[in-house]
Amino acid sequence: MKRPLALAAVSFALVFLAGCTSETTSETITITPGQSGTFTNGDSTIVVGGDATDAPRDETAYLSEIRDGGAADSVLLSATDADLLAAGQAACDQLAQGVDDDDIALTVAGRTVKAGSDDATAIVDAASIALCG
Repeated sequence: MKRPLALAAVSFALVFLAGCTSETTSETITITPGQSGTFTNGDSTIVVGGDATDAPRDETAYLSEIRDGGAADSVLLSATDADLLAAGQAACDQLAQGVDDDDIALTVAGRTVKAGSDDATAIVDAASIALCG
């Protein structure tokens, strides 16, 4: 009695699994070398060509982010805008050279800001968003 029930369950499982097939579709977009523009084929769209542009520098957003996040004794609050912008550019330069963001040490208003400190992290984070291109 148990054998027909087990056989029925296995048969049901096989029929159920046979209906669970997945379809994989492939779309291709053919572009002649030298072409530029927007190309679409089905659900896929790609943009080819155009001039690469750097992200715009937003010095105001950078300075605002730095000033809002500094602790009361932070060099970031007493530094001039020029000092902070110079530190932000130095952070961008080091990031471009492949220096890990936790290893970036900076000088702000003549004071060394240690790598990995709250001030260094604030500068690197704000610069990477608003200054680095």
